[in-house]
Amino acid sequence: MTVILAVLIVLFIILILYTSLHRVKLNRDKKRYNIAEQEVQPLIYEYLDGKLSENEFSNSLVTAQHVVTAFRTLNLLIDNMRGEEREKLRQLLGIQKFHRYFASRLDSNQPTDVAQACRYFAQKNIANASILDKLKELQKHPYNVLNYSSTLALINSPNEKTRDEAFKTFLERSQNASMAVNDIVFKYCGKHENSNTAAAILGICIQNPRIPVNTAASLIRIIPELGYFQLRDILLESLNTGHPQDNQGVYRATLIEVLNELNDPGAKKYIMANELWKSPNTLVRLAVAKWALNQYEPGLEHILEILSQDSDLEVRIFAQKALCKSSDADKIVQAFSDELKNEWVEIKRSGAADVGLY
Repeated sequence: MTVILAVLIVLFIILILYTSLHRVKLNRDKKRYNIAEQEVQPLIYEYLDGKLSENEFSNSLVTAQHVVTAFRTLNLLIDNMRGEEREKLRQLLGIQKFHRYFASRLDSNQPTDVAQACRYFAQKNIANASILDKLKELQKHPYNVLNYSSTLALINSPNEKTRDEAFKTFLERSQNASMAVNDIVFKYCGKHENSNTAAAILGICIQNPRIPVNTAASLIRIIPELGYFQLRDILLESLNTGHPQDNQGVYRATLIEVLNELNDPGAKKYIMANELWKSPNTLVRLAVAKWALNQYEPGLEHILEILSQDSDLEVRIFAQKALCKSSDADKIVQAFSDELKNEWVEIKRSGAADVGLY
């Protein structure tokens, strides 16, 4: 017991010392960055005023804190400036001091340093083979932020093959945040001068069974915003075939939602052929109910009758709102249970407007 107690005491003392030293280091680094910020900002404005050349600005960045602070400040100013000043600041990002520093940071053990280096190279047309190789390795990193930032850098490459490989590798990852997918897709498509080429590649990705369902769904959601309406036939075909990994109905539900947003009449054929209102997935049934509300026409009553009695409240509400448009609605409702009839009365009373789901 004495030995165990002694060991615990020693470990406690070591932990206290480590924590204290770590805090001292953080405070020291913070102080250094504050000083660097005060020294760098005037240099940037002197450069904008023409009082400093690019070389003179570069030579003024003496420490690592100067380089990092200058890069952060430049990015902030570039995001908030327009016109000639913005382009002039962009030119500063090309100085060799930035390139050398961030190239060395790609081998850092600190993920934040690596991510910042990737962010730097995402703003440059990279031709250096060794940097490209390091960025490709980082695409395999388990940290999402490093995978995302290295992909952005690779997609900025002037080499089309490099961009295509990086895009495919990123999309086939098992987990990607939808916002990350959006950023990558917009940047990738923006590198193609011909929108038809970018649309064709996106269409292939949507139907690629190796791309996870959630990532494929994110690609589908982007199509209206990109304006790639030439993918209509691919969306319809995908709605018909589905996705082999779509166990929750995310893929088909997203397709129905996007086709509904595009007011595409072709969706009806595949919804009917696959009887998607009977899907075991609530997301798909809900998407069909919303589609029926937006695309209502006589002849959908048999679908709406089923969906109006669905086990999910939200599905029922949208289906009953669509059913309000039918002249046979009151006749159909007669077969409902008393509880569902009460819901129907509430829907009619509200005039089929949005009602609370609580």
